[in-house]
Amino acid sequence: MDGQSIMSYSTLYTTVLSCTPLLNSHSAMAQQEQDLASVAAAREILKESLDKSWDLDFAIRETGSRLDQSEQRLASLRSAIGNVASKCALYDVRGHVDRALGPAAAVLRIFDVVHELETSLISADPSSDLRSYLINVQRMEEAVKLLRDSCKLVTLWLEDAVQFLQDKGIEGDLYFLKFKKSLMILQQLQEVEENFGLNGGLLMDAFKQLENEFRRLVTDNSFPPPRPDELEVSPIPPPLSFPDSDIEKMQTIMERLTASNRLDRCLSIYIEVRTSIVTTALQALDLSYLELSLSEFDSVQNLEGCIDQWVKHLQFAVKYLFEMEYRLCHEVFQKAGSDVCMECFAKIVLRSGFQNFIKFANSITRSKKEAIKLLKLLDIFAALDELRLNFNRLFSGKSCFDIQTQTRDLIKGVVDGACELFWELSIQVESQRSYNPPSDGSVPRLGLLSGQVQRILEALELNLQTWAKAFEDTNLSHFFRMNNYWYFCKNVEGTKLGDLMGHDWLRAYEDDMEYYAATYVSESWGKLPALISEEDLVLFPGGRAINHNLVQKRIEEFCNAFEDMYKQQSYWVLSDRGLRLRTCQLIMQSVFPSYKSYIQKYMPLIEYEEDTSKYVKYTPAILENMINSLFQSKVGKYGSTKCTHLATKIKNAVTTHLPSTPAAA
Repeated sequence: MDGQSIMSYSTLYTTVLSCTPLLNSHSAMAQQEQDLASVAAAREILKESLDKSWDLDFAIRETGSRLDQSEQRLASLRSAIGNVASKCALYDVRGHVDRALGPAAAVLRIFDVVHELETSLISADPSSDLRSYLINVQRMEEAVKLLRDSCKLVTLWLEDAVQFLQDKGIEGDLYFLKFKKSLMILQQLQEVEENFGLNGGLLMDAFKQLENEFRRLVTDNSFPPPRPDELEVSPIPPPLSFPDSDIEKMQTIMERLTASNRLDRCLSIYIEVRTSIVTTALQALDLSYLELSLSEFDSVQNLEGCIDQWVKHLQFAVKYLFEMEYRLCHEVFQKAGSDVCMECFAKIVLRSGFQNFIKFANSITRSKKEAIKLLKLLDIFAALDELRLNFNRLFSGKSCFDIQTQTRDLIKGVVDGACELFWELSIQVESQRSYNPPSDGSVPRLGLLSGQVQRILEALELNLQTWAKAFEDTNLSHFFRMNNYWYFCKNVEGTKLGDLMGHDWLRAYEDDMEYYAATYVSESWGKLPALISEEDLVLFPGGRAINHNLVQKRIEEFCNAFEDMYKQQSYWVLSDRGLRLRTCQLIMQSVFPSYKSYIQKYMPLIEYEEDTSKYVKYTPAILENMINSLFQSKVGKYGSTKCTHLATKIKNAVTTHLPSTPAAA
């Protein structure tokens, strides 16, 4: 019982005692005694209660102390139980840890390998031992890739473990903190790996070392070529300037860089170095004339020397410089594919200034009309025609589309300009009358037109000889020569052009035409009569009996051979009617008499025995008609009447425009 309760009982007791005098004195005494007894009993009860209260208070105090001790022991127990639960949760994460241990150990081993390779690459020089350097670069790439893949795998397992611990609510555990730290280290390691391929990274530095070595190999083997006056330009390809060993090294470097998607760097380096070599070679030729504009010259005659230089320099550029670059590109980049080779070659040609040659020639085609311009356009065309095969071979493919287009447009401009001037040649000749004659008394340049015409005819003759050799069928080759030589003779004889070329020139063509006509007939149709010879037909010497089977066989062989030759040559054309009749007559003289005589002599002897129509396909009359039907013109085809009409117009134009004055001859 506490102090406040005891005070309440004392107050009650005092109050009761104070009320005692108030009792009646008469009856109060008995009552007082009774009350006093009650009060005494109450006091005893109260005292007993007070004692119990004190005892209870003491007991309560003792119990509170014991409860405090129990609470302390429960807190320790709770902490111990919490540690056990945490350890149980960590036990559940063991699967995640086990899965991460293998890749984590691999990461450590790979990282050690990367450090070893890093030391090797930093101290190595690709120029001293390229093979070892390339092997180390390849190993480094493979190690970095393996490191990246392993880091990703370990990161995934650790992220799963961290998420698992977070879900269990044990973020503050020591193991959890270690997991977080390991995850952070792996993420930093991945960033380091990614930097290997960035600027400043080890792999990037290694790639740059390889690119520098590639540049050194190209530069050390690139020398300025000789000038045209020091080199006789010939169709023989120039020798390669790169040794095979260095080409092999460059290809090895490209293979390594191609595997890392860096082939474009090799192309850029090669194009840069080789373009500078070609540009230097062209600049040494003094090509300032290529920059002239139309406004800077009054007449093409003032540029004759420049045009002659243009022809010489273009031949040097195409036959030597571009030919060498074409071969080098295909040697160096052959493993990368033909498209890469042609792309590289086209860029070198365009960047070295080839378009300036085209631009200059186009300026000539756009210059004012004058007679001398025709001669120079013919010079330009002759130069381009001489380089035609080189152009077709060097500048084929889609990578050279711009070059093809520009060249094609130039040729069209030259041809159109020459044709336009040719039809107006008489006007242009008359316009020269007001000019002053040459001060040195030499032949005016226009007077050399006859020489140009002769050159054209000589070029045509060379074309005919070349085309004739292209036929696989020798008979068709002879036929082609006969046809074209006749055409020359007939259309030139009796004209100013014929007078210009001279009698001997015409006589030579006539002789050639006669020779090839006779050769054509004898080598083709002339072989048919031998199939129907009379040898061995008589069965007995001095007798009249003949071998009917042999007669039939020879007639059949002749008809089959005639049919085959007719089918083959029925598509051949002789546009000129006179030549066609003459040729058919030669064939008739070679074939018809022998066949007609053979049929007339032996057919009556065997007609009565069997049906001769089985092996005698053609009577002499049918044979004659078939021969005379050969070589007819096909309208709309080559050799048509349209072509003959055009040739007549050209002949008339030549006759009209060629002056007969001595200056023109």
